Amino acid sequence: MIIALQLLHALILWILEFAPYPELFIYPYLASSGFLPYRDILDQHFPGLMFFPLNFFSLGFRDPLSFKLLLILVVTLTSVWIYKISRSRLGGLFYVLWQPFFEGNQLWLDIFLPIFTLPAFYFFQLQKWFLTGLFLGLGVVFKQTLVPLVAFVGLTLLLRRRFSALVKFSAAVLLPSLLMRLYFYKLGILGDFWFWTIKFNLSVFAASG
Repeated sequence: MIIALQLLHALILWILEFAPYPELFIYPYLASSGFLPYRDILDQHFPGLMFFPLNFFSLGFRDPLSFKLLLILVVTLTSVWIYKISRSRLGGLFYVLWQPFFEGNQLWLDIFLPIFTLPAFYFFQLQKWFLTGLFLGLGVVFKQTLVPLVAFVGLTLLLRRRFSALVKFSAAVLLPSLLMRLYFYKLGILGDFWFWTIKFNLSVFAASG
């Protein structure tokens, strides 16, 4: 039944008019053309698959059809994880019902986050702390809005006095970000990254809000 639900979900998304955001096309193209994120392309919320050498553009996602297929793939993976965690066909059914309704035909970065957060939750239940941290750390590189969730998991482990677990979790969380910062340092844009991600977001952007 879960396969039938996934096929139904894919059919619904295929029929709906598709609306990808233009940044998904423009930023990876500019990055692949030699433009540097944070210095040549001004945006304070750069996700990983836009500025790394391995990005949407280099992976072949260059037109609406390819991104529509990517949307269906991501939604299918999310559905698989929902079923794996809940062990409930009802959970899969509810996902089919609400996901297209809440603008599920649009492709933006937040729709990728469950493929990081759901595995992290699954491994958290199994007390696989390194894998939990690794998935959340990759998610943070993809979109920095996951930082509060990382902090919440770390605080939970601290309050439970699971110190060895906290060390494993923290090391795994920091690993992807460390590699990202080393990459920025190599490009010579670490200062630009710090300004737009930290200083600008906590000052000008916050005050504008």
